[in-house]
Amino acid sequence: MKNILSILFGLFAIVAFTACSEEDNWAPGEETVPNDTKVYFDKDSSGEIILSTDDARTTTIWLGRTGDFTNELTVPIQVVSADEAINIPSSVTFAAGEEWTELEISFPNIQMAKKATFELALEEKYANHYQDIGGSSTFKGSILVAAWNKIEEKAWFKFQAEYDTIYSTVYQLEGQRRFRVENFLNCGHDLVFSVGENTLDTYGDYEIKIAENNLSYTYTYGDGSIVYDIVTYGEDGSCNWLSWCPQEGKRTISSCYAYFYYASNNTYFSYIYPLTRKGVKHLYGILYFYLTYEDGESAYNYCEFDFPASLPE
Repeated sequence: MKNILSILFGLFAIVAFTACSEEDNWAPGEETVPNDTKVYFDKDSSGEIILSTDDARTTTIWLGRTGDFTNELTVPIQVVSADEAINIPSSVTFAAGEEWTELEISFPNIQMAKKATFELALEEKYANHYQDIGGSSTFKGSILVAAWNKIEEKAWFKFQAEYDTIYSTVYQLEGQRRFRVENFLNCGHDLVFSVGENTLDTYGDYEIKIAENNLSYTYTYGDGSIVYDIVTYGEDGSCNWLSWCPQEGKRTISSCYAYFYYASNNTYFSYIYPLTRKGVKHLYGILYFYLTYEDGESAYNYCEFDFPASLPE
């Protein structure tokens, strides 16, 4: 019996040794140390950079860092790919005590009306793959410089109620589905928007996309509904409600939401529809607002608009 038990124990030992020795090619990923410094491209930096011919041939991408901000930190920038017209620094430096820094990209010799692309990355040791830190270790972008061409001197914008028809000059960015309304609804600021490339429904409507940091803050509700807050931006990036009186003698608007997509019934309240009138191509659209007035009263109010223009393919 003793010999039998010895044999059994010997077999168990061999099996256990064999199981522990087998290679399964698995190894845990490198653990992110909580206090370790990680660097990222800010997710709020726009990847689509569209500039007019009057703008400076530079753009800025923000980078942030986590962990200890005490010391100065220089981080290499890896250029995965880039058009030859784009100049990208080889590194950025965080000043001591600073959480943020800027990467300035220049393109003095970029070809007009032709999109140039680039892709950047950070060294793996600066990446954090396990936590949402407000950005990513990679960044893809495109740059387009083109001229604004005036397409209509007196485009009409007609409110459903409260205000009379307002007229504005409209420009189109050369060869693009991007437009600029001068002194939008007499608010004192221009509104820049683009038109989506795919139709929204069987009617042939297209989506309106207000340019980020141009009289708008985009908010997507948890259910998928899309709303633009009409706001202005300060030089420090802060935003404030836009308050204005569209017409003398009328009520002042103290805050304005522009409803674009309502997820509960899959409806676009704001949209653009291309049509042809007397042989001329036009864009007819609706902006659907929820307005709060200076006296505290609130109401829905939509604004129709129309101007001659065509959408490039």
